[in-house]
Amino acid sequence: MTGSRTRNTLIGSTTVVAVGLLLAACGGGQASTADPSASGSMAPSASASGQHFDSLEAVFTAVDDELGCPAEVSGDHSFMIDGEPTGLPGRQCGNNLLIGWSDDPTKAEAALGIVADADGEVSAVQGPGWFVADVSEVAERADMSGPDSESNDLKALAEQLGASYGAL
Repeated sequence: MTGSRTRNTLIGSTTVVAVGLLLAACGGGQASTADPSASGSMAPSASASGQHFDSLEAVFTAVDDELGCPAEVSGDHSFMIDGEPTGLPGRQCGNNLLIGWSDDPTKAEAALGIVADADGEVSAVQGPGWFVADVSEVAERADMSGPDSESNDLKALAEQLGASYGAL
């Protein structure tokens, strides 16, 4: 998908809903201790491959262009560890996708670890200092209502951005 879309930077209710989703879906903010290699899944770790982005907005624009983010539920998102903000800026792309970015890759890895520990199947695209996670199953279990992205084809997004893709 190409072309311009209305960019939405809602901060209020969208952030509260998104934080509620992760707090309800994540196991207390603790990183997953499962061995991802045992199931052939992607471990949350810094990806050396993939397009470099200089801001969260740049990642969001690339995701929006490829997957189509609905403006009404594509606001800011806060990642929390043990109830404390991680300092990692995030965005939603509909109810089903979470986007994280940081110029410090360890912050992006920590937030991806939180998402990986969600109560449900999660897959992600990961590049250097950023990720896009599909939390569709988690949102469904939490009875989140509202539009999803037009597409959730993270494999195509990974190919487009030269990044890694896999289950967490």
